[in-house]
Amino acid sequence: MPKSGKSSASSGTRKKHAKRAAAKGQDDDEPLDQLPPEPKGKKGKKADKKAPRPKVYIPPVKPAAPRRDPLDTHGLASQLPADLVVVLRLLGKKDAVTKGKALDELQAGWIERAKQETTVEEETTQSLLAALEGMLPVWLRPSIRFYLHETAGAVELEQILGAWCMSTFDVDRMVSLRSKSSWDDFIASQSTPSDNTSRAPSTFVIPLVASFVQLAIMAPNTIHQSLNPPAPEAPIAPSRGLKSGKSTPRPLTKPASNSTTGPDPDEEHEADRNARYRVGALGALTWLLDFVQPVPPPSADDTETDPHPLSSVVDNIFDMLNDPLFWSSLYASTRPPWVEAEGDAARQTVFGTAQPEVRKSAWALIPILVRKWRAKLESSLPVMSVAALRSAWVETDHGVRISMFEPLLIFLKAYPSSWVLADPAYSSRSQVKDRQTDAAESSGDESEADDSHQAPPSTNSNMAYTEFLDFLKLGCGGSPVQGYPVVLVALSTIPEEVLPLTKDALTNFFTSLWAAVDGRALSTLDKSMSSIAFASAAFECTVYLAGRIQRSQQPSDASESGVVDLARDLARQQAAETWDALEGGRLVMREEDAGSRLAQFLVRLGKVHVDLAKAAAEPMCSATLSHISGDGDQTHALARKDVDVLAALAAALPSDELVTKSVVKETVAAAIKWCSDQLKTHDSGPEKAFADVIELLSQIVREFGPVLKQDVSENPDLEATIFSSIGHVTRTLSPGTSIEFLLSSLSLWSDSERRERLWSQVLSVIESPECSKQQSVAVLSALLKETEKGGLPSCSGNSDLGGFVQSLLQSALSQGDTESSTLLGKTLVAFEHFIPLSVAQECVERAVSTVVEAVPPLLHQHVTTPASLRGALQILSPLFTAKSPLIKGLATLAELMVNILVLAYILCLVEDGDDLLDEGIATAKLVSKAWVQLSCPERLKVRESFFNVAHSMMQDVQSRLEVTTIVDALSASDLLEMLQVVAFDAEVVLPPISVFEQLHSNAALCYIDTPLALFDPSTKQALRQVAYDRRGLSNYGRVLVALLEMFKWDRQVLSRHSEMIVYLLLFECAAEDFALDFEETNPIFGSSAEKALVASLQEDISMAITYAFSSAVTTISDDWHQRICSSLKINAPAPDDGILSQVISGTFRAATSTESKDIRDLRIFRKVLAQVCKTGDITAADADQWILLSDNIRKQASQTSLSITLIIAQAGVECTRLDRLRNELASTLSGIPPQRASTDGLRLLRHLVASAPLPDSEGVYLPPQRAVFLLQALQKWVASDEELNEEIDSLLVELCSGLAPILFTVPGSHWDFMFDLMESNLEASSVNDSATYVCLMRTLGLISMVDDIASNNKAFRTTWLERRKGVLDAFAERLLEKHEKAYISGLQQKLLLQLLVVARRLRTTIDENRGFVTLLPLLRNSSPEIQLEAFQLLVPLVANRNERVVVEAAVESDQSTSPELPSELLKVLKEVTPAEDDDDLADRGLALLLPWLLALDFFEDISIKVKNSYLDHLGASGLVETRLIPIIVSSLDLKPPNKSFPIEMWAVDEFYLDLLDDSLPSRFQVLAAHLLYRSLTVISSATRSWYQDLKERRLADSISQYISRWFTPMITEQELSRLKEPSAAEELSDENFSVKVHASAREVSAIYTVDDQQMNIRVAFPADYPLRSINVEGGQQLGISSNKWKAWLLNVQMVANQTGSLVDALALWKKNISLHFEGQVECAICYS
Repeated sequence: MPKSGKSSASSGTRKKHAKRAAAKGQDDDEPLDQLPPEPKGKKGKKADKKAPRPKVYIPPVKPAAPRRDPLDTHGLASQLPADLVVVLRLLGKKDAVTKGKALDELQAGWIERAKQETTVEEETTQSLLAALEGMLPVWLRPSIRFYLHETAGAVELEQILGAWCMSTFDVDRMVSLRSKSSWDDFIASQSTPSDNTSRAPSTFVIPLVASFVQLAIMAPNTIHQSLNPPAPEAPIAPSRGLKSGKSTPRPLTKPASNSTTGPDPDEEHEADRNARYRVGALGALTWLLDFVQPVPPPSADDTETDPHPLSSVVDNIFDMLNDPLFWSSLYASTRPPWVEAEGDAARQTVFGTAQPEVRKSAWALIPILVRKWRAKLESSLPVMSVAALRSAWVETDHGVRISMFEPLLIFLKAYPSSWVLADPAYSSRSQVKDRQTDAAESSGDESEADDSHQAPPSTNSNMAYTEFLDFLKLGCGGSPVQGYPVVLVALSTIPEEVLPLTKDALTNFFTSLWAAVDGRALSTLDKSMSSIAFASAAFECTVYLAGRIQRSQQPSDASESGVVDLARDLARQQAAETWDALEGGRLVMREEDAGSRLAQFLVRLGKVHVDLAKAAAEPMCSATLSHISGDGDQTHALARKDVDVLAALAAALPSDELVTKSVVKETVAAAIKWCSDQLKTHDSGPEKAFADVIELLSQIVREFGPVLKQDVSENPDLEATIFSSIGHVTRTLSPGTSIEFLLSSLSLWSDSERRERLWSQVLSVIESPECSKQQSVAVLSALLKETEKGGLPSCSGNSDLGGFVQSLLQSALSQGDTESSTLLGKTLVAFEHFIPLSVAQECVERAVSTVVEAVPPLLHQHVTTPASLRGALQILSPLFTAKSPLIKGLATLAELMVNILVLAYILCLVEDGDDLLDEGIATAKLVSKAWVQLSCPERLKVRESFFNVAHSMMQDVQSRLEVTTIVDALSASDLLEMLQVVAFDAEVVLPPISVFEQLHSNAALCYIDTPLALFDPSTKQALRQVAYDRRGLSNYGRVLVALLEMFKWDRQVLSRHSEMIVYLLLFECAAEDFALDFEETNPIFGSSAEKALVASLQEDISMAITYAFSSAVTTISDDWHQRICSSLKINAPAPDDGILSQVISGTFRAATSTESKDIRDLRIFRKVLAQVCKTGDITAADADQWILLSDNIRKQASQTSLSITLIIAQAGVECTRLDRLRNELASTLSGIPPQRASTDGLRLLRHLVASAPLPDSEGVYLPPQRAVFLLQALQKWVASDEELNEEIDSLLVELCSGLAPILFTVPGSHWDFMFDLMESNLEASSVNDSATYVCLMRTLGLISMVDDIASNNKAFRTTWLERRKGVLDAFAERLLEKHEKAYISGLQQKLLLQLLVVARRLRTTIDENRGFVTLLPLLRNSSPEIQLEAFQLLVPLVANRNERVVVEAAVESDQSTSPELPSELLKVLKEVTPAEDDDDLADRGLALLLPWLLALDFFEDISIKVKNSYLDHLGASGLVETRLIPIIVSSLDLKPPNKSFPIEMWAVDEFYLDLLDDSLPSRFQVLAAHLLYRSLTVISSATRSWYQDLKERRLADSISQYISRWFTPMITEQELSRLKEPSAAEELSDENFSVKVHASAREVSAIYTVDDQQMNIRVAFPADYPLRSINVEGGQQLGISSNKWKAWLLNVQMVANQTGSLVDALALWKKNISLHFEGQVECAICYS
């Protein structure tokens, strides 16, 4: 480290730093020349060390006087509130953020509050006085935005007023706007007389502001230092020197700031701050000069008048304006030439350098000086002239250039002599002249001196003019659009001595002007605008200079016509140059713009002299003719461009400009003459040359049409040329060229005769065979585009395009040619120009008939779209769009629109991928929207026909659209608006009610026997064959689906049409029949209908019917049941009290009238009555009325009576009449002999069974004694020899089910009768005989009930156990009976489910082999309930089988056969395929997963030997790789890039199938996760083997991550926890053996101690266990050979990984060690 007090820098370095500090203007106490000289002599470190340190006296720094706080100066700190003092103190801080917050608080807390009060408090006023002084620096800081301070006028300080005034012109617009408002108010208040005194601001404000502004302009640093004084420096304490008297000199550099954070980033640079001060000061100066009125000069009589108080102020300002340094604010560069001329080297700071805002403000000062202070400006004119002109033309900033043009022009117009004053030679000449004048005065001969020393003016030395030319060369400095309009004004101010009217001077000027074009200085973003500005400036300058030349002509200079040759040459030269620039692309303008500018140029030249305009026009016309007659593509292109520009010029010429027009006409005539000559000889020339001539002639005729039309008679060759060439032009040339030639030719004549003759000739050429079809199509297409513009003649009878149009029609309709149909459609729109009306009508009629014939077949399936439809629609579409009269007068318009609407709004929903149909639909929509715009009187007819078509499609089973799709199509809002449909309701959408009635009358329901049907089988009816659509719906079903869909839109449709409730009830009955047996004939559903569709429709039907009945029940009265039953009893009309009465009455009459023929109406009536009882609160009194009605109709309508009894009993309402009815029926039955059992007895038995109460009802079926008597009588029926009806056995079982709860306490033979009935029915029934299903189901119900009673009654249990085995044996036969048909109907499904449920409840003993074979296929049944029940029955069978196999494997000595998995199980596992998606998994979830769960049960609770055998068998089958793993992967979405199913909220190690929730969407994913867990724990070796052989890397990574995240921690924890279970502790217990579990590390250490010596092994689980094997490492081995030790470790690893049991592996290791040290032989496993 350096010594204290000594600088480590060398003396040279210190001097260099001192010089740098001095150059920056730092004030040092000791100048550089006073530094002690560097000692001479030896150099180097040793010399430096020996050099004596000189003694230097450093005077102490005088501290700066501190600036006093205004609050203390004015004594306000003690008078103001403390809060306000704090705010005002903060305003004096340097930090910008602190000042900003203080200003916000002052504004919001004090000023705004003062504004709201009527009087301003004194303390607020005083605080503002102090605040204003503290805010002076604030006003001039850009980082702070201050608010209005209205009370500032009270402060009489120069700094306050000056800063305030400058802030009104601040560069920050927000600051300037807010300050200007308060400043204007202040000036206005100072100018208002008050209290008989006048406070004119000129005597008070202006001097202060002017003084401050001048100082801010010339010395902004001084202003800044005064407003922001630096903090006083603390004096440096002199260092205590050593005894030698040496002291450390003060460093020459400026002391470092106290801030440790460096410069404030918010502080601006000095240059920017000075520029901001100057901007505000220049703006304030402009305001001052505009505000102050000039002082009139004193007259001769006013010698004693006091001087004006502002004279001195104005004089001071103009003294500053005379300073050349002031005008450096106009200059953009660093060395203003006028400042250099002054030679003041100390004042070389340029105000405007790199500060465009300063230059803008300085230029804004000039107009005020010129307009108001011309008298005072004379003295400043020399320096101001050179500053303005030398600054303007070298300005580099675009914004400044735009701002300076107006002030510059004002100055130049006022002082044209400034061009001379700006000349550097002017000052020298003036000085010479002054010296000569002085000498002449002394000698007395002034004239001689002037003559002898006068120097002629020279343009070469005028730098302002030279810079002006450079300005022009650069395209006005890069601002051509804004700069070129200034050029003429600037040129007009240049005196002749600067720009003499000589050829060389003019050439120099125009060369500089055109240099911008040649140098591409006009290549801006908008080159067109730049070119227009340049051309205008060039033309204006030419006219101006030509005028000056012409006015200043001498007689000798003028020609015979009076035109000066120099002016003529100038006009000709500029016109030729401009024309060449337009041709060559140097000037980019539209032809119209170029022509209009040239026309103005010629007109203005003509006003100077007529020959000048002619001279300027000649080079343009000659160049045009030269290019027309030239060869080559480039020349022809120039010719076409010349013609366009020349035509635009001619069009822009005024009518009285005859000379120029005559020149143009001559040029056009010459061009036409040349074209005519060329066309006459075209046969010998190339075709391209002919085409070029035709294009040129067409262009000339088109562009100069108005000129040629006036003089067409003077060109007889033109007409002959056109008529002779039109045929060849049409046949051979391009369509664009031929059409252009035709149109331009037609525009020449106004008489119809020649126009029609030419048009007929064109049409004949198009249709002639000499013209190819491709050419004809192209020409006709081009002509059709011109028809939209109008002007084409109509076709005459002599020639038309009839034949050609017919060929187009044939191509469009036969081949569907899009080009032909589109062209024909456009032709028909403008047919009057091309074909007769009859031909057009024929084409339209054929197109309409094509559409009408093609659309109806498309409504059916398997019909392809004809190509003719597309062609016909494309023909008609333009006609509709154009509102052609051919459409309005069409007789078949209504039929056409019906088909188009069907195509556009119904067939658009077909998703067949038919491209032709899609194109036709798109065109049809366009046609339909155009049809709406027509005033068609047949709209109502179209609407009616359209909906009739829709209704037919709803009934059509061959339709290619579903009914719901048709309804959705009809709901389109634009369609309804188009057809003027007010409301989208059922009356419009659905077919008429008569259609429903007819379809309903033809629909018949089949008879399907169910336990609660209780119908007479004799009411069966033969059903007719029904046709179904592709979804399996009949025509009636389709209409009813439409009704259901419409119910979603219109909830009141069933309330308005009560008969539709009946139709929906039939729909529901058909759905129930389909669910029971879909092979039976069904009026609604075919066998191909999907069960999911039927189930969905059932839900919709149930919702609609429940809604209708719930709404209807709320409107009925309390006595409604009595009134409706009374009306039904006497067959009277239904009460008029709502739809409920109408539905009940209608269905009751239909049931009673047709019950002998059909059961359809009976079932509907049952559903209606059941809905009434379900939705309404039916009472016992209401039930009595219905039972009374049932009694009255029992004889004439027994089935209806039975239905009423059944529904009332099922409603759970017990009433007196129902109880009486049961007893009457039982009593009557008891007296019926066996001979009448199958007739009257069967009928009464049905009624008695129907009247049974619900099992949980409080009602009593029959008294016990009567029930015993009844059973005794029925027992006699069975014991008799009479052949009884088979239905009696089934009804007896149902009756016994109701009587068993009553009679279980009554012993007797009736129980033996019941048991015999059970056994006989079980033996007589069969799962393959549908006729016995109901009887068997009822028998199963009776068995379940009897078993439940026996489980709760000990006395009856004895009776039941005596007969239970026989009953269960018969039941087991039915349970294990093999199904003959693969198909299982819905009723059979119900029977099968009931068999399985009863089997589980009774815990029936099932034969192992037979039961497994029978129940295993049920795991793939379509019913989830059956699958679960079958699985629950199979689980104990698997356990029994495992137990048997383990025993057999243990006792068998023959090892030739090993245990295997059942072949039936492997077959089922092989048939199970993975789910394709989530929907498939939801449908087949249990069928996929349950067989594998059952297969894994085979590996539970078995020996290692059997398990290894099973694993080998399973591995050999390959089912793990091909079935199990793919099922798990697809179910859990484990295959990348799918997102795997998360299981964080599920405990997948256990799964209870009995609690499976069908409402849970992810239930099968959770079950699949459980299956994965079982696979990883039960058959871990097989899973591991598959994973190790997996080749797909992404899938392997996904599975590994999934298992390691969700399963490995769980499985490892369970495996480690088993070591702590009592069973494991017992197996591993040994005084020499111990186990340590390290759960966090997933490791287990086993230690065996022998004679205080330990042997140990370590078992570690991998991170993705069980996908990877457990690792076993051995430790110390005492007295054991290495091979044996390795064998033991291998055995432990093998057992742990194959069986998955760590307990077994450790037990084996312990056993081997213990046997080894006991001298016994190891177990056989060691060598297995």
